[in-house]
Amino acid sequence: MKSNVSVKHSGHIGDIFYSLNMVKSIADKHGSIDLYIGFGVANQTLNHPSGKYTMTDKSFAYVLPLLETLPYINKVYKHNGQAIDYDLDKFRLQGFNLASSDLRKWYSYMYPDFEVNLSDKLIEADKTYDYLKHAVVVNLTKRYRNSSINYRLLEKLNRPIYFVGLDDEYVLFQLYQIEHKRIVVKDALHMSNILNSCYLFIGNQSSTFALAEQMKINRALEVHNGCPNVIVSGANGIDYMTKEGLQYIIKKHGRNK
Repeated sequence: MKSNVSVKHSGHIGDIFYSLNMVKSIADKHGSIDLYIGFGVANQTLNHPSGKYTMTDKSFAYVLPLLETLPYINKVYKHNGQAIDYDLDKFRLQGFNLASSDLRKWYSYMYPDFEVNLSDKLIEADKTYDYLKHAVVVNLTKRYRNSSINYRLLEKLNRPIYFVGLDDEYVLFQLYQIEHKRIVVKDALHMSNILNSCYLFIGNQSSTFALAEQMKINRALEVHNGCPNVIVSGANGIDYMTKEGLQYIIKKHGRNK
């Protein structure tokens, strides 16, 4: 019996989501793949919530339930020295400016024989929550933020607002003093169902936006001018870098009282 082709990735959760264009392209050629998640890679991002390393047991537990639902992934394993057919970590050794371009494209430079379409929908949710169908879901991390954008403007949407994110992120969001509720997210599969259910998702460069981008839901991205390496592609997406950009989105998606 022929074994599945193996693919390794040792990055952050968002990087894993952005690698799915390449993963699916490999699977389209070879059949569903075995995905190996690497540990022990030093974290180069300051103040990242994963701490010292890009992948942790907590992060693995968060992402696993979603990855196991994807039809082009046969099985997900922790990497422990197994031989690998396609190592998606190779681009990190090339001296690329990782703070620019599009995070999804680095893999294509290493494996140019696989074509990827950045407009493809890579993730399908398996549930919808009716209470979110008119709501805006927001995730704002402490990293990659434009401090001149005041999210109190979201009040003008006249829509229910729900926050998803870590405890320290939620503390900062509460400072905007707008009416909202918080959803405590169990794992990435739960998050995908939340995003699939909402009218609009607003967020900055994070694993949650990576998930929204790969789902092609109605989404708006705050782009960070110092590290613009997340690019909106395909249907239902828009980005902004200023308060004027956010004001336009609010005008477009707001409801009359």
